[in-house]
Amino acid sequence: MQDFFWHNNRLWASVEPLNGTALIITENGTWQIAQPFAGYEVKHLLSELTSQDRAALTASVSKVNNIARTAVVSGTATKGADVSIGSQSVKASTTDGTWSITATGLKVGANDLKAIQKINNVELDNKTVSATIVEGGTVVGVDQGPIDLARGESKQVPMVVQNNEARSNWDGTVTLTAPEGTTFDGQTRIDTSWRPVGGTTWSPVTSMPLTNGRLSNNDKTITFDAKWTENHGAPEQYRYMLNVTANDDAAAGSGQMGFVFAGDSSKGDFRATGKTTTNLGVAQRDLAAEVESVDHAAGTALIGGTATPGATITIGDESTEVAEDGSWSLEVGGLENGENPLVVEQKIGDEVIDTKPIVVTINDAAIIGQDGPAVTLERGERTKVQAQFETKGQVSRPDAQVTFTAPEGTTFAEGQNTLEGAYKLPGEDWANRSATLTDGDLSMDGKTYTYTFKPSGSTWTLPDASLLRWSIDVETPADAEQGASSMRTNLVGTAVEGSFNTTSTTATTVERSEAPSPADLVVTTPANGSTVDTKRPVFSGTGDEGATIEIKGSTGRVVATTTVKDGTWSVPAGFDLVDGSYALTATQTPLVGEKSTAPINFVVAAMVPVTLTAPAIGANVDTAKPVFSGRGTVGATVQVKGTFGTVLATAIVQRDGTWEATSDVTLADGNYVGKAWQTVNGKTTTADFRFTVAQSTTPVTLTAPAIGANVDTAKPVFSGRGTVGATVQVKGTFGTVLATAIVQRDGTWEATSDVTLADGNYVGKAWQTVNGKTTTADFRFTVAQSTTPVTLETPAIGAEIEDTKPVFTGKGQPGATVQVKGTYGTLLATAEVDDNGDWEATSDVALARGGYAGKAWQTVNGKTTTADFRFTIVAPMVPVSLTAPAQGAQISTPKPVFTGKGTADADITITGASGTRLASGKVRSDGGFDLTSTIALGAGSYSGTVRQDAGGRITTAPFQFRIVFTAVTLESPAIGAALTDGTPVFSGKGTPKAPLTIKGSGGTTLATGTVNDDGTWSLRSTVTLPTGRYTGTVLQTLPGSDTTAPFSFSVS
Repeated sequence: MQDFFWHNNRLWASVEPLNGTALIITENGTWQIAQPFAGYEVKHLLSELTSQDRAALTASVSKVNNIARTAVVSGTATKGADVSIGSQSVKASTTDGTWSITATGLKVGANDLKAIQKINNVELDNKTVSATIVEGGTVVGVDQGPIDLARGESKQVPMVVQNNEARSNWDGTVTLTAPEGTTFDGQTRIDTSWRPVGGTTWSPVTSMPLTNGRLSNNDKTITFDAKWTENHGAPEQYRYMLNVTANDDAAAGSGQMGFVFAGDSSKGDFRATGKTTTNLGVAQRDLAAEVESVDHAAGTALIGGTATPGATITIGDESTEVAEDGSWSLEVGGLENGENPLVVEQKIGDEVIDTKPIVVTINDAAIIGQDGPAVTLERGERTKVQAQFETKGQVSRPDAQVTFTAPEGTTFAEGQNTLEGAYKLPGEDWANRSATLTDGDLSMDGKTYTYTFKPSGSTWTLPDASLLRWSIDVETPADAEQGASSMRTNLVGTAVEGSFNTTSTTATTVERSEAPSPADLVVTTPANGSTVDTKRPVFSGTGDEGATIEIKGSTGRVVATTTVKDGTWSVPAGFDLVDGSYALTATQTPLVGEKSTAPINFVVAAMVPVTLTAPAIGANVDTAKPVFSGRGTVGATVQVKGTFGTVLATAIVQRDGTWEATSDVTLADGNYVGKAWQTVNGKTTTADFRFTVAQSTTPVTLTAPAIGANVDTAKPVFSGRGTVGATVQVKGTFGTVLATAIVQRDGTWEATSDVTLADGNYVGKAWQTVNGKTTTADFRFTVAQSTTPVTLETPAIGAEIEDTKPVFTGKGQPGATVQVKGTYGTLLATAEVDDNGDWEATSDVALARGGYAGKAWQTVNGKTTTADFRFTIVAPMVPVSLTAPAQGAQISTPKPVFTGKGTADADITITGASGTRLASGKVRSDGGFDLTSTIALGAGSYSGTVRQDAGGRITTAPFQFRIVFTAVTLESPAIGAALTDGTPVFSGKGTPKAPLTIKGSGGTTLATGTVNDDGTWSLRSTVTLPTGRYTGTVLQTLPGSDTTAPFSFSVS
């Protein structure tokens, strides 16, 4: 089937293979084959689908479910047509064509949904709508806190939610969870307070209560219903205060009251979550402190006790935090021997709550070392050496390590792994028992022996001033050197009464033995009385093997030093020796034996011939006083002489052998030949020179100001080039010196005119004379100083100002005077232009309201410039302000009156936040306005702007208020009343200015009117009622908030 089309008010489709025929399709799906477009009667069709029966597709989003991310799209279509959105489809009602589809699987944000209308799978038309999904809905939680709680007390904790979309018909629940260690008080209803987002003041509202409060989970959870029909604006915040009680034993710390507010509304479902943080302070405990243990050797102590959990314990520079169970411990170091008074502080935050003093006693010298009896060690023999110690105070159950260190050049005998010691009580003899050293460990080199000293008896005790001693065998080698040394014994450990780390020293001596005499010292070079021609002669000879040879001068300065090897020695001087006679002494220091000396007398005669390296032979020199330089004998005098003996320069040869001198004679251009002369010890050497003096001269030039230039300064800068060091003078036509300069090393010169030049033309020259030769350079320029014209920037052209003494500002020539004058020459203000080129002056004349024109005048060097002004002085403008409704006010009329102040005769426009115009008018001559809203507003929150246009000057004032309606009530006639008047008077209360209609149950209107401004109303029936019973309703009509009150009475 193909090619659907309408013809003769029928839907046709060509079919194959029925050539020349057509298919007629009807609404209920029946069809008939017929000749195309022929005149015929349709048979066997239940109903025809004509073009008049087709209906255009309509579609709109009627509801959005943000949580489920679905949207209900509904509308109308051709009766019985298929309507689809994506993969979802429905059939339009065959009665009225209505349809509805719930679109699912929507994403957060905007979703374009395309609805398509089809008949028998043929698309007739389509419609695209948009559904916006908001993550979590448009009701959100607003976190609060922290709120301080107190144990055993009830506190109010806020829950705040924010409504971001105006809605009504709220139907939800609120579930709250109490902070840790707290419970909710029993509370069945909680009213709210509200404020606009960004506002600071909360206003109470009774139309949005949480109701039916019910506790669970041991009062740690509470649930409320939230069912409100009234419309509520956006964006708004609502605050509910929950009563929370902290347990008497609640733990300190932070917590939170969490909540979930979920439900449905006219704008779809919502689910708001949030929290309010809380804080519970610490329950204070008294501080307790004691010394738990002491390490005497380390000088530390462990202090412990109890205090407030979480508090800080401080002792000196050390601190710790109290554990949750209230216990604490802290190690304190740096304690000294003896009593150490300490102060323990308990802090909560930065406040010291209480303190406790304690004393720690350190004893680090319970045992001290004594000198053992001195011993002479025999070479090749084993000798006992004794160590001795003394107790200082009672010492019980020692646990120590004893380390013996052998005297220099000796070792300990092997196999001494146990040493029996002895002790001596005060006034008694030595007792050789109960002082055994065990577990002996001899080092690999035999120089240390380490033992354990730990008596096994539990009652082992020595009183104060007792002595301890141990003896150990020391072996002395047969070739040991003579001399004194000592055995050192270190005793380190602890006892019940304290610690100790002490050393005993026992002096030892190895006696002197006979040694052979050292070999004689012999000097072979330089031979005594000889002359050497080098500045660093080599000293050599023979001596005692291993001996040190040192050669010194008479002042004690060391000339050289070496060591005898294989019986000989040789060493050069350590520095250059100047020419002359020397009397040195060689000293031999043998390894064993006495020192010996030998004299060394000789002469140094070394001379360096003079050389002349600059100027080089054949060089061209461009200076009249060239610099001569070369090398020679240190300290010698060098003279540079011309061919005829003229001394040109004199120099002394320096310590590094160089000399340099500038010619004392000024040489004219030409060729020069001569020699440098040096005489040392009667011996003269010379060095030739040959060079040409050809001094170069750079003629003077003047590059600025350029020829014909225009100069805008009265003191121009002259510059150019010339001969380095030459003086350049700039002179005018008549010889006036304008400037003087010296040519710099780079050949340039520059000088500012010393004469202030008036505007005009100037001609002259720059003069330079070098070696009697003068060169000049012309200048020709014009001085034409630039002038900044005056400008007037404020008041701007055409400006409207209120100040009758306006401030004029602008720019001009620094230092110039500016006068501001009116059209007829009236002087209004005078100012001087500052260094930045700015000027400012306040009018000296008070100006009346009206238009003003004139100029600012500036004259510089006879040249006058002007700048126009034109402005109008107008009456002051009063910015618009709104006095009613007050910001955040709650009112009950649907057509509020906006009252305020502004500029007389200005236009006022009052517009809502969405752009709807509520009222407009003008400010009265007394500066006030009262404008009534032309639109009846329903209950809810409203915000917007009051705009004032005072001749193009715009000011605005915001408004924000809430409309709350009072439902209509009927007070008379009372329900069931028996009346005798056939035209009864109905009275009651309602919303001020709200329209009222009183109708009987049969629809007869009995009376109409409005509620009075005080909220009361009274209307008499306009229909005379015969005897009988009457029922009906009083209808109060307000935007979106109609309310009724029933009546029932009888007339007799």
